[in-house]
Amino acid sequence: QTNYFRLTITPDAIGVELCGALKHVVAIAAGIADGLQLGDNTRAAILRLGFWEMFELMNELFPNRGVEAKTLEQSCGIAELFVCMSHRSDQPPALGSDMDLMNMILGRSLTAERRASVDNFEQPPLRRRRICVNGAEYAEVIYKILKSRNRLSQFPLFTAVHLICQHKLSPAQLIDSLQVHPLHN
Repeated sequence: QTNYFRLTITPDAIGVELCGALKHVVAIAAGIADGLQLGDNTRAAILRLGFWEMFELMNELFPNRGVEAKTLEQSCGIAELFVCMSHRSDQPPALGSDMDLMNMILGRSLTAERRASVDNFEQPPLRRRRICVNGAEYAEVIYKILKSRNRLSQFPLFTAVHLICQHKLSPAQLIDSLQVHPLHN
């Protein structure tokens, strides 16, 4: 700890790990919104709804343990989610240094005229640079868990990101998932 940096210790290791993973799925959604040129208000909605889905999914996965809301209020939660959605560059990051940016770029490229595939991000030259796009992998795992529990409709943002990454939903339909979000009911 210094006069300009403060550490906060939390015993919620599971919550910290989940925040670190789930933010990448939300980053893809933000990248899709950027690629569609939907503007900052849409990005703000994605931030808010993505944060809500993160919290709800953490409770869904660990119902008996409970999720410490304070964990999501810390740097690993809302702060990290905000930072990962703040990237505006289209240039791949150096040597795997920034998975947040890579997930944003994946989201943007899914909206391109020739829609990218998640597999394209594993091909040279990106593979040589050891760039990892794990948001799509997390979205797939989340989708499978939610589908097995018949809970897809409660997590429309996470569901839409997976389906868009799999080319089963058009990127423009991301807005539909925001408009019918259970948080609005």
